[in-house]
Amino acid sequence: MRAGPAASVYSAGRGVLTALLGLIETRLALFALELEEERERLVQIGIVAGIALMCAALAIGCTALFVIVLFWDTHRLLAIAGVGGAGLLGLGLCLLWIARRGRHPLLIATRTELAADLDRLRGRGPQP
Repeated sequence: MRAGPAASVYSAGRGVLTALLGLIETRLALFALELEEERERLVQIGIVAGIALMCAALAIGCTALFVIVLFWDTHRLLAIAGVGGAGLLGLGLCLLWIARRGRHPLLIATRTELAADLDRLRGRGPQP
């Protein structure tokens, strides 16, 4: 067993290293959790986008056929234009939803915690 100042320096260094490793382990666990959440969110966006496109194609096709046949003798060009406009409106709404969902910031909790850690290390933040 060591005694004296060398032992206390060794013990303090070991304590700092243990705390630092614990901090790194916690941040890596948070990073992994957030990465998994981001992956799940992107998968959900992809699935909803695919379903929206299939539904839009089916609905637009059926509606277009119905409206065009209904107005074939009187206003066939207006019917075709109206059906096309409705399809574009639906597509625009789906793209708007995807764009809003896709703007979510990545790994926000990990970045927040790392910024707080840096502030603490620099002596600017609250100490634990």
